[in-house]
Amino acid sequence: MSEAARVRLAGPLSVTIGPVRFDGGRFPGRQGRIVFAALVLAATRPVERDRLAEIVWPNALPPSWTRDLSVIISKLRALLGDDVSITTGAGRWYALTFRHNCQVDVVDACTSVEHA
Repeated sequence: MSEAARVRLAGPLSVTIGPVRFDGGRFPGRQGRIVFAALVLAATRPVERDRLAEIVWPNALPPSWTRDLSVIISKLRALLGDDVSITTGAGRWYALTFRHNCQVDVVDACTSVEHA
């Protein structure tokens, strides 16, 4: 059964979905954590593939960056399972959606500051 999720981006990365918790060590390396964070912060809006590549490889794109990014996305899909969907638009963009409500610590903090 799917349950509400909580994502912690400030400090050590962790994702809790119901009773299941993933810490940063279960993600596909530093690049996987970066892609996940970028997609979570986009809040279900599509993120262009080229933009994700710039975030992951800010200094220079490796020759195989399109394949490498695709592998990272595949590993994230396998890790997160059915409670999280990563969709693509003809390979040009990616969007991450939690099946149920998701709280993100950084978003919650920003909202609290705005209300203060």
